[in-house]
Amino acid sequence: QSILAMNVDATVERLEPDAQIHHADNPPVVGREAIRAFLKTFSNYHVTAYRLDADKTIVTGATATQHGTYHQDVTGPDGKPIQVDGVFDAEWQRDADGRWRIARMHNNSTQ
Repeated sequence: QSILAMNVDATVERLEPDAQIHHADNPPVVGREAIRAFLKTFSNYHVTAYRLDADKTIVTGATATQHGTYHQDVTGPDGKPIQVDGVFDAEWQRDADGRWRIARMHNNSTQ
């Protein structure tokens, strides 16, 4: 829901403090504050549909890995629609409070 609402703060709260996100071969963006600043660069884009489908999830103790596909319908700053499809790999960590947070997310669009 935070993606659809473009709620950067709620999205960042779901991350480990030293989380990494990166797209394709770009260098990773590391840490909540750097990720927050990066995500805010997309404030003129509006996600109208978002789907994340995990094909495989492996849980080992307090860590989990996922692989799957994603789809986004986005309205660009110019008002034109954009469709983005791709694959993702995620690593999750369960904190002491029992909440799962993303430690690493890598995606690659397939267009």
